[in-house]
Amino acid sequence: MSLKDDYLSQVRQARTDHKKWVNQIRVIVSGLQNDKNIIALNPSEDSFGMWLYSKAMAYSISNSKLVLNDMESLFDACYNQYHKIYAVLFKEESGSIFSSLFGSKKASISDYKLANQYYEILLEKSDQLLNKLRIFENQLTATNFEKFESVLSSEQNSVKEEITPKKKEQRYYRGSLIEN
Repeated sequence: MSLKDDYLSQVRQARTDHKKWVNQIRVIVSGLQNDKNIIALNPSEDSFGMWLYSKAMAYSISNSKLVLNDMESLFDACYNQYHKIYAVLFKEESGSIFSSLFGSKKASISDYKLANQYYEILLEKSDQLLNKLRIFENQLTATNFEKFESVLSSEQNSVKEEITPKKKEQRYYRGSLIEN
């Protein structure tokens, strides 16, 4: 399997992971699941987020960079909607002895209606994100193998260069050595 094929399979897996994430939120909003820890609150801890912020950004050149920036902003918008859903459905009663014993307060019917409205907005953003992901995949597919591998290898080399520490230079301030 070539580097390009491996990368394309990661894109497809990221799409599947994002769809699973949206479906988990649908289960929460429908009231079938009330475990607030089922979905990470930090976007970079989500499997799609980990892929987007690490592997996808490795291929950020020309047109792909614009698509990746759009994907990042749409993913952040999706997570903002999820945070709103989380705040509505898993709010805690403050100052109560029972809240420390039993955790969060049970959400009301109006809370679920509001969460459904937030979920509809999340679905719109998610559909836009999936469309951008298809565009990104098409751009990757259209790229020839040589260019693809040269882009990824140069990106990996630049990452290695950034990680390797540089030799400390001797620095002087008003004639006195301050770093050695």
